[in-house]
Parts: sequence; C-alpha cells; structure tokens
Amino acid sequence: MTKTEESAKTQTPGAGRGLAWAMAAFAVILAVGGLYLAFNDHDGQAVDQDTIPTATTLPTATTAPTPTTVLEPESSQISIARTFFDARNVYDVESATALLTPDAHHHDGDFITSVDMYPALFDWLRATGWQWMIDECHPKEGDANTSCTYHVENAWSRALGLAPAQGAISFEIWGGGIRAVPDFRVHELGEAWATVTDWIRANHPTDLGSMISPFSSVPILDARSIDLWRTYTQEFVEASTATASPRGSERRLT
Repeated sequence: MTKTEESAKTQTPGAGRGLAWAMAAFAVILAVGGLYLAFNDHDGQAVDQDTIPTATTLPTATTAPTPTTVLEPESSQISIARTFFDARNVYDVESATALLTPDAHHHDGDFITSVDMYPALFDWLRATGWQWMIDECHPKEGDANTSCTYHVENAWSRALGLAPAQGAISFEIWGGGIRAVPDFRVHELGEAWATVTDWIRANHPTDLGSMISPFSSVPILDARSIDLWRTYTQEFVEASTATASPRGSERRLT
C-alpha cells in the first residue's frame, strides 16, 4: 500500500464537512460585501435610500357611475301640473314661471317660443277670459311625462253659448319643475275663434292686422294688440250675449 492510500484511509470523516462550512462562510462574506457596495457610492458615502428605484403601483381603473335621473313621485308630478293650470287660471305669471325649470322649453312652439313671452301671454289670456278645468292627470309609469285632460272656455265661447271644449296636454316634469310644456292652443276654441275674428273683420277691419299674425293666424302679443283684444272682446260679448243661441252642453267652468 502506498503512502497516499494510507493517508486517505486515515483521513477523518469530519474533514469533508469542515470544507463545506468554510465555502459557505466565504459565500456569505461575498454577499455581505456586495450589499455594502450597493448601498455606498464610490466615495464611500451612503446612498440615499430615496434614490433607489422602487416598483411603481399603477392606479386602479375605476368605472364612472352611470348618471341617473330621479323621477318626481307621481303625486308630486300631478301637483305640479295642476298648480300650473291654477296659476294660469288666475293669470299669475310669476307662480306659473316658478314651476318651470331653467331650461324649460315648449313643444311645437309656433305661438309661444320662450318663457319670456309669458307675461304678454297671460295679459292676453286675461283680456279674453280663458279658463281651464282639469278633469284628471296621469303620470306615465317610469317616465317624466304627465298627461292631463281638461275642459276650456273663454269670454267668446261663453257669449256664444258654446260648450267648453275638451283638450289634453302632456307635461315633462323633472327635478321638481316642468321642463317641457306644449304650446298654448288658441284654436282649441275653433268655432269661437272663427266667429270673433269674423266679427272684428266686419266691425274693425283696420285693426285686425294689428291683432292677428298674418303668417300663423295667432294673436300678436304686444301692448297695442292686447289692448285691442281687451276692448273688442268686451264689445263682442255685449253684442253677442243677447242674440246668441245656446249650442251643445250648458256646462260652465265659472
């Protein structure tokens, strides 16, 4: 047996484990040294921890809530619609316009195109004696529209003995007010309108052009026109009351 073989046989079992521990310790020293260098600059100064880049957390995307419009309760819709008619029946322009939203508009606005025309319209309604009686109002389920049926008359129809005309109107009510209201319908009292305009044409022909628009056959809403309508309505009523024959129902609103 050679000396090398004898040395291998006599080597203690713990020698291999000691070498492994030594290598592990050396690896730890290298790791610590690497960390030290990473946290120090070339001049030996500690690196500011705030300059070490960190992972950026992106904001979580959120979905904007879907806008919703809260409908008025049905009882409130009916109350608003009826209150509007009540204000119009007493020609209270301030109360009527207070029920309209800032962006209120008129459907089919051939006659009334803006809320700015309400003072003149209400003066004309007073001069010619218009009155409405609401029969009933029904909000459309899940909708902003409230429909009302009514009967309407004025000084001309009363003087002629005509029954009040039936009509219907639909309001769009949002946010505690009326956002859209149909245009005022002067021709709902078609027979009375035709009769009074023929009477004015026969008795005051030179003034008719100042009272009725030649383009749309509706009243002109300026001060002179309204004064003429007030004067000639009174004359028409006086001239017609004694001679008019009652036609249709005798129902009256006032």
